[in-house]
Amino acid sequence: MEDVLKLLYTLGLTLVIEYPIVQILWIAIRKEEESKLTLWNNKIIIIPAIIVNTLTNPAINVFASYLWRETLISDSGIWTILTIVEIFIWILEGVLYKYMLNTKLWKGLALAISANFVSYMASFLL
Repeated sequence: MEDVLKLLYTLGLTLVIEYPIVQILWIAIRKEEESKLTLWNNKIIIIPAIIVNTLTNPAINVFASYLWRETLISDSGIWTILTIVEIFIWILEGVLYKYMLNTKLWKGLALAISANFVSYMASFLL
């Protein structure tokens, strides 16, 4: 139960950090895109942000937990692996945003990379 609560905590914290970044950036870069997952004339994208982060955040945290608990990989090795995995997560999230928001790939990647970079850097502070 403790592990589930940790996953929910990290997911919530990620949403608190990433959603405002994604939202502000979306308002700045959106044009004629029309998605059924957005609210208020295609301006509010909380639903795609929740879906994207619910799909990716617990997965990387379970993987990270496995690396820390079950392997003999050095700390620096684990951080290297997690950084590489995080880059793949950025790409996956960019593709998910592209399709969920019915936008161009570069816009989806801009949303994902911006939000995840800030979130990833914040993880070192928390």
